[in-house]
Amino acid sequence: MTELTLLYSSLFEGDPQEKLARAQMVWKCHGRELLGQAEFVSGVEELLAREKELTSQMRSMEMHHTCSHCGSRPGGGCCSLYMAGETDVIQLLMNMMA
Repeated sequence: MTELTLLYSSLFEGDPQEKLARAQMVWKCHGRELLGQAEFVSGVEELLAREKELTSQMRSMEMHHTCSHCGSRPGGGCCSLYMAGETDVIQLLMNMMA
């Protein structure tokens, strides 16, 4: 395996619990360093702004009620089961930093 293949594998493969454990490890080892980089922090701030736009759009479509209802059910509801498997280490790390 090449170094790049190993990197991609560590970021995008595995079940949600494995990906979360890797994201937590990156946060523990490199979180302060990442937050010390202005370009990185700017990217996090941009993601937070986009998240607010998405929240506003979901509310305008009245999806927040539907998603909250489904998400509170055992198993996570309609899209939660699917979406959990579609996340990656980078997304989980960004959520931790936000």
